Amino acid sequence: MTEEATQYQLQFIPQTDFDEDSYIITKSNRDAINLINSWPHWENGIYKHILCVFGQKFSGKTHLATIWQHKSKALMIDLNSLKAESFFNNNINCYLLEDITKFLSEERQLFVLINHVINSKKFLLITSTIPLTQINFCLPDLKSRINAIMEVEIKKPDEYMVGQILLKYFADRQIVVSSSVIHYLIHRIDRSYYKIAQIVEELDKLSLSKNKKISIPMIKSLLNI
Repeated sequence: MTEEATQYQLQFIPQTDFDEDSYIITKSNRDAINLINSWPHWENGIYKHILCVFGQKFSGKTHLATIWQHKSKALMIDLNSLKAESFFNNNINCYLLEDITKFLSEERQLFVLINHVINSKKFLLITSTIPLTQINFCLPDLKSRINAIMEVEIKKPDEYMVGQILLKYFADRQIVVSSSVIHYLIHRIDRSYYKIAQIVEELDKLSLSKNKKISIPMIKSLLNI
């Protein structure tokens, strides 16, 4: 491959599409998307204005959270805004907290945020890679509230979901693959959102290095089959 061709190919940076229409729905995530679409009528649980969506890394939590953020005009809470308590604003009615485990150093502030949402009857969407009840919070008052929050899981991908995610990830990288390649991969990779993303990235790099289209022999070589 010439230097010019290499530089040209490396210009293609994966584009992530978080539009609602591009969200893939199967039995793996139907409960989660149904709850997102039912907002603001979250009627389950003690704290009916708070919802946690949890699932594996790369399971689509950010995509789902972005859909809800567009609907609700929610404020994204980061570490700085949590510490500064900038969420105390009467003009803000919804909040989004992505990956709660990144905020464990600020348990007191998390408690303040959740109390504010409860007392003001505002809305909070939380995402996590594990159920909230499995996170080892130290603050007893925070733990008691966390344990009462409604949760919904994005489950491991079924066969249809694996195929659709593969197609989406290849499309994000502007890669066209055959249906036989997709079918071959479906039955040979782990049912893990992370592994699906990883195999697409590795095949993309291998294809570029060899200047060849992604094929079943290439997959066999990568997977040592």
